[in-house]
Amino acid sequence: MDFIQHSGAVTKIKRTTTRGNPSFRYADEAEVCLIESNRIEQFVIDTKKSLWQRFSDLLGFEHLILFDNQLFRLKTESKNKYDDANIKLIQLKEEFDTLKSDINGLEELFREELGDNWRNNINMDSGSNEAEAYHKFEKLTGNIDKFIKNYEELEIISNDLYSNKELLLREKDTSESSELTRIVSESYKYFSKFNETNICPVCGQIIKFDEVFSRLKVLHDYLSNIRTLEEKISKLSIRKDNLEDNLNLYSHEISKIYAELFGDRIDENMSRSDMLALIDSVKPNIINEKEVLYKKVSIKERIGIYQAKRESLLKLEGSLKDQSQVLELKKLLCRDVAVFYENYIRLYSEKIKIELDQICKNDVVEIYKLINQSDNESIEEFIIEPDIDEKEISFLAKIKNTSQTVNATEFLSTGHLRCLGFALLMARINTKVNNLNFLVIDDPIYSIDHEHRYNLIQYLSNLGERYQLVITSSDRLFFDILRHNFNNNKFISYETFASNHSGIITLNLEVKQNQYINEARSYLETNDLRAASLYARLSLETKLFNLAEKLKLEIPINRRDKTSMKDLMDANLKTKLLDKYRDNVSIHRSIDIEFNKLYDHRYFKTILKGFPLDHEVHHPYGYRLFYSKKEVEDVIDSVEAFCEFIDELPKF
Repeated sequence: MDFIQHSGAVTKIKRTTTRGNPSFRYADEAEVCLIESNRIEQFVIDTKKSLWQRFSDLLGFEHLILFDNQLFRLKTESKNKYDDANIKLIQLKEEFDTLKSDINGLEELFREELGDNWRNNINMDSGSNEAEAYHKFEKLTGNIDKFIKNYEELEIISNDLYSNKELLLREKDTSESSELTRIVSESYKYFSKFNETNICPVCGQIIKFDEVFSRLKVLHDYLSNIRTLEEKISKLSIRKDNLEDNLNLYSHEISKIYAELFGDRIDENMSRSDMLALIDSVKPNIINEKEVLYKKVSIKERIGIYQAKRESLLKLEGSLKDQSQVLELKKLLCRDVAVFYENYIRLYSEKIKIELDQICKNDVVEIYKLINQSDNESIEEFIIEPDIDEKEISFLAKIKNTSQTVNATEFLSTGHLRCLGFALLMARINTKVNNLNFLVIDDPIYSIDHEHRYNLIQYLSNLGERYQLVITSSDRLFFDILRHNFNNNKFISYETFASNHSGIITLNLEVKQNQYINEARSYLETNDLRAASLYARLSLETKLFNLAEKLKLEIPINRRDKTSMKDLMDANLKTKLLDKYRDNVSIHRSIDIEFNKLYDHRYFKTILKGFPLDHEVHHPYGYRLFYSKKEVEDVIDSVEAFCEFIDELPKF
């Protein structure tokens, strides 16, 4: 084990083996022997966090909670992986069943079309030739159908063309020439466009518009049939020429494809009627051959689909087998993680519950009372019960001489919560430390307010009879009071400065200007009004005690109860400061005004006039339904203004 031994003025660490206690682990107990004041401060200030998190940070359950969170994520992830694998297996099974059903359907179709020995009849060697022949038959029948359709249309067009030509001849016999028809038509259009024309556009003679236009209209109506017939004959002639070109093309294609399929070439120069008669004679045979080939090609295509599906089925069987194995492994992993998690939660819960029970039973109330030292102490017992499932802690205080329990965090002020935090850590030491006899306490006044510091010093003095204490502090006043209360023969001090090169680790312990005010404004921005107001109070408290130190304010050094801001005022802090500037009337008046502002301020007047503080200062949320952000901001502004005023005073 490691222990600390004094050799003159130097503290040395030595390691030995604890043979009588083989289960003793130095690191476990040494970790508990360190009291970090920032843990206590965060326990009090971080009201946004749950009690589970606050107790975890205070008592050092972080590693258990961290592993719980990691294990829970592992459990969730393994369950998700198992679910994903199960879904994938179900999808593969559905795909397999669908593929199997398709294959069974094809086999039944082959059995109907090829007989029971259909498997022996599957031969894909001639499939490509048959498919090529089938496509040629499709092309041949397509050209035959187009030839017949165009031939029938040509017959109709030819008849129409002949009829319209005969009609045109008859019209021309009963009228002037077609040229006259054109001239009359153009003249009619001209006179229709230019109304009231009085001069002939051809000869320039004077004409009567109404008479000329009337005669033109009669001639135009009479000759319009000829123009219509000529236009219709022109369109029919064009369409006839197109149809004849198409028939020549189709005749050529039919002759060529027929020769490729049957080896007998058709004379494509024969008359169209003879070609149509030949087509009518061979078409039934062509259609029959095409249907036979279609059946063969269709079967070959389905055989190809069948074989592809068979290959896919074999691959899918392998995938199903592999996925089933993967699912089984993930199922075992998921089960093992879940079982391990449940066992861990059970042991974890028992460990925390047992430790909290021991802390509560091992004189936490007595330690709390020693630090608090209130004549009207009302707490009989603290009850801490963890709920692992909900990740929460029930923290109750039992009222003395009653059966009533209250929420401890709401019932206790921040100062009392700091005392309780320190008491919990000390009770934990009494519970878990059996082999070490030293404690390291980091800056205890950081977490204990001024009202309880003398009680803490007395407690540490008594604690020094049982343990070797290593205490750090950046507060000179606290250091002097602490040294006064310890036996000088047992008190060794180490002062650290930035210029010291003796080998001791040096730290810059200077508090930054406006540090607490900045903290207050930071909490104000996050709407944590209680923390903001407390940091504002801490800023004022620090400034007043620093001022008292500069003024060498006399306070009884043997005091054991409490030193508060009221004590500073009772010790004539303001009067001492006024005396420093007795010859400066302006500064004298300003000091009086600034202190009166604090005395009259609703928040600070209770702090400065007495102890204990009223409920509103301790519990701005509990006493009032709403403590406005503007009010807390006013508190911060008032403290900042006072501190700036003190800093700007001429040095004395």
